[in-house]
Amino acid sequence: MSPELADNLFQWLAYMICTVVSLRSWSRRYYRGWFMLSGYFVCNLLGLTYWTSYLAIYHDTPRIFYVADISWTACFIFLLIVVTNTLTEEEGSFRTPWSFVIAAAALGVTIYYSLGGTILFNILYDFPLGAAGWYAARGLAYQHRRGSDGTRARFFCAVIAVIMLYFSLWVLSGFGSRESWADPYFWTDVAVTAANCYLLYAYSRLRGREEEREAQV
Repeated sequence: MSPELADNLFQWLAYMICTVVSLRSWSRRYYRGWFMLSGYFVCNLLGLTYWTSYLAIYHDTPRIFYVADISWTACFIFLLIVVTNTLTEEEGSFRTPWSFVIAAAALGVTIYYSLGGTILFNILYDFPLGAAGWYAARGLAYQHRRGSDGTRARFFCAVIAVIMLYFSLWVLSGFGSRESWADPYFWTDVAVTAANCYLLYAYSRLRGREEEREAQV
């Protein structure tokens, strides 16, 4: 088994577990945020299923992978909706230079990959991720300034970590042979998987804290 296939199978298993957990949480509470997070993991899983199946059958990555592209585009739009749905009005309007750092990273990755001719899907990938990072940075900066809620800060940290790791992964995908575990691409991909699992955990803790507060009112 090649390192890339092993990495994808591990990632597929992790995302399957995250999908089941998030759907179970939504079925118990019917909260819109859980539905959107479930959509994030479901679309991520669908794109990865197509990619991994192609790799397992043909022992090569797809040259044309619109199925995966459409799934992952929807996945990142769901993440943006999760973030905007979680933000309070004060968090969303709070200004921080870190928002511009994430926006600049998204623009840089878009330009870098557009030089290779894949313009449309890079815009569709990077815009929702950049926007999600923009708002997550505002939420994190607001919580850091107020020092009021660690669960919210951890959630925004998880979102930013996922986004920046995705950007790093895409840049690294243009280098290396992917034939050895020494390739940093694989370890970055493992970090992406871990960050997505932590995102689920952080959101679960956030919703648990908010439900406790609602019960006390």
